[in-house]
Amino acid sequence: VRALVEAQRRTDEEIRELKETVRALVEAQRRTDEEIRELKETVRMIIEEQRRLAQEQQRLAEEHRRFAQEQQRLAEEHRRFAQEQQRLAEEQRRFAEGQDEMREAIRRLGIAVGELQNAFGVTLEEEAGSVAAAVMRMKGYRVLQEPFSLAFDGEIDIVLPVEDSTGQRLWVVLEVKARLNQRDVMRWAQRMRSESWHRALAEKGCPGPYLVYVYGIRVDLTARQAAEAEGIGLMKSDGEIFPPRGLVAAAVA
Repeated sequence: VRALVEAQRRTDEEIRELKETVRALVEAQRRTDEEIRELKETVRMIIEEQRRLAQEQQRLAEEHRRFAQEQQRLAEEHRRFAQEQQRLAEEQRRFAEGQDEMREAIRRLGIAVGELQNAFGVTLEEEAGSVAAAVMRMKGYRVLQEPFSLAFDGEIDIVLPVEDSTGQRLWVVLEVKARLNQRDVMRWAQRMRSESWHRALAEKGCPGPYLVYVYGIRVDLTARQAAEAEGIGLMKSDGEIFPPRGLVAAAVA
């Protein structure tokens, strides 16, 4: 009888252990089911992000196509300008006898050069604004309106108001150059640290804080190094090369 009692006790103990094991297995299965649900949700989010990125790539490809067309148009403008120069040289040869006619030819040349420079400057700023807007959208910001420029004691080539995920309004500001050098970067950095510039920006309806960038078609190595040292972001036609080190808070309330 004692042996049977002892055997029954051991059996009861084993049954309790077995029940505990079963409970552990049920809990493990529950956690596994939960992890599978989370994994499915992650996969769904990845697929959605890939779809969004594909749409963004398509849009950027379209932007690039338009930029290529604009470059072609500028090349045609340049060809016509070269032809105009050639024609002017011929006029100068023909009208060498009359100084008044020579001055008129030079005046026409000045007008042609000014128009070409204005066309190139506007196109470059439009390109920079489009690239900046595309970069901000890719980084998760909401673009609040089209890029614009501001002119006061100096000029800001591109201003782009955006909103971050918390609803805070930020101001993306760009200095745009066809060829960006170190002097351009240092002058821009000094301006964006200036209290008077912050006050002027606030008066124009751009109170900050600011995401400060420079933009160039051709960027000197010293310009890139200066931008990194000053904490200024750098953009080119193919997008953001590196972001600014942080926000620049307005120096005035």
